[in-house]
Amino acid sequence: MSALYAIPVENVAALWPHIEPLVRQALNHGDGKFGPEHVLAEILQGTQQLWIAGSPPQAALVTEVVDYPLGRRCILAHLAGDEMNDWIGWLGRIEEWAVSEGCVAIEARGRPGWERELAPWGYEKTLVTVRKR
Repeated sequence: MSALYAIPVENVAALWPHIEPLVRQALNHGDGKFGPEHVLAEILQGTQQLWIAGSPPQAALVTEVVDYPLGRRCILAHLAGDEMNDWIGWLGRIEEWAVSEGCVAIEARGRPGWERELAPWGYEKTLVTVRKR
């Protein structure tokens, strides 16, 4: 399994050229709310966190801790990479980090296929989003 690294904010800009293609890959499967430049800005502002698996990076994950009235949640906002079986096992480390941040739950945002990929890790579908452009 690939090692997981939490990237300190001060190192993000230097690594971004290697990470941006993975973030773009995640966004290409999204719903058109963000571009890579928006994700980078959020990470640099400290409102989102960047994680990478492997060196060179095989996968990138962007998390966001959100405070709701009934509890803090860790959002798996953007996730993409190759050779998923090599890095999906690090979800446990993200869960431990989320607990250390005071989160009561983790939520994943993404394409419908993530429901199937995350189910073996104990994640369940709670909401469905539908949209018309």
